[in-house]
Amino acid sequence: MSLWERANGAPVSSSPALSARRAQGVGSVPPMDDVLGEELHDRLVQVLTSGQRIGINGGDIVEQISHARWFAEHWPAEAPPRTLVDLGSGGGLPGLVLAGLWPTTHVVLSETRGKRADFLARASRALGWASRVQVVGGDVQAYARSEARETVEMVSARAFGPPATVAECAAPLLRIGGHLVVSEPPTSPDRWPPESLALLGLRMVANHQNPNFVVFVKAEGTPDEFPRRRKTMDDRPTFSA
Repeated sequence: MSLWERANGAPVSSSPALSARRAQGVGSVPPMDDVLGEELHDRLVQVLTSGQRIGINGGDIVEQISHARWFAEHWPAEAPPRTLVDLGSGGGLPGLVLAGLWPTTHVVLSETRGKRADFLARASRALGWASRVQVVGGDVQAYARSEARETVEMVSARAFGPPATVAECAAPLLRIGGHLVVSEPPTSPDRWPPESLALLGLRMVANHQNPNFVVFVKAEGTPDEFPRRRKTMDDRPTFSA
């Protein structure tokens, strides 16, 4: 079953072949223009390519859209999350792709840099998603201390920062039972000490390879002192990778 079918309420039936591919993290999967639909895929390519022209996105846009689908593959439930926060959305990868895969999900694109936040707002309007895709400018720590604290079902992170920063920014947002899905570098040691994650209420539940992703569940509440200011996180990280 495609991600689009799962998101749109098709009957749930796990394919043994797909389950095996997901377990291995490798193998043949349907191309993204099939998963998203050719029209939406082309619109995403067009919008994200426009980010290249103003120096926001780089690399092969089609490849990056394809990579973004693995965030959805590693979401553990059959139904899509009701709420998603994408940390450091930059040029919209993976956040805009996930919004396309999950048309019923409220997506928050968090981005500190003003030029990129403005681009994300324009992109969401161009795709017709302004009613359900919210752009939060400034530091995500302030958003994590708002009414959104401990209400979010999924947080995604791609090149957001070192592991300690990702964990400290994500944990306060997640509800108990929510999940953090992180794209990892191609070769990375064990960068996520369990005892330090536990201080934030997180526990690793999966470590995938090819492509590399780690998944965490919010097992307990996050202490009120988190998240701290970014400079404090940088100067005194909760753990070192």
